[in-house]
Amino acid sequence: MAVRLLLLLLVPSVVAAWAGTSGHSHRLAASRSRPIHLAGPALNTGAIIEFLNNKKATVLGVVGEPDGKKKWKVTTSGGSTVSIAPQQVRLIVAPTPPKGVTPSSLEAAAEACTAAVEELWEMVVDEGAMALSELSELLLGDAAIEQRYSTYRLLGSSLYFRAGPAAEGGPTFTARSADEVHKLRLQADAVEAAERQVRGKK
Repeated sequence: MAVRLLLLLLVPSVVAAWAGTSGHSHRLAASRSRPIHLAGPALNTGAIIEFLNNKKATVLGVVGEPDGKKKWKVTTSGGSTVSIAPQQVRLIVAPTPPKGVTPSSLEAAAEACTAAVEELWEMVVDEGAMALSELSELLLGDAAIEQRYSTYRLLGSSLYFRAGPAAEGGPTFTARSADEVHKLRLQADAVEAAERQVRGKK
């Protein structure tokens, strides 16, 4: 019972601290009040977006035709078509995707990316807010849309960075201080240890 109570107390604080201003893991963009733009400001037919579905999870899809006066039809990476309101959009990945770039290809690129975020953090820990494109160049050696989206996912799900202020060129990220990272590591270790105890008692 005590272990479960410890988990209930620790997990929300860890998630909140990791999320900073942007949410947890792939769902980072979900808590932002306005969409971020990886490339340009337009929301139009053919754009690839990340949006919040009815289950409060973020999903990639391609914008289709308008659905009435206030909604859009979106085809998800899984092939289903849903109707969403503009406020559900959390990330405009590409208003006009390059040839061959699809929600599925972006998902695959992001899931396959295992770059060393800690090494990037050590390089830029004192730099303040940095453009996603610049961080993508440093982390993956490229700032094409696949690399930018992969970087966005990696940094957003790590404890080393938090979302920075939006800029004209797109989203930014700020490296957390060494003290912040140390505290988050301790909290994460405590949660992991408590979870191991719970699993061991089952």
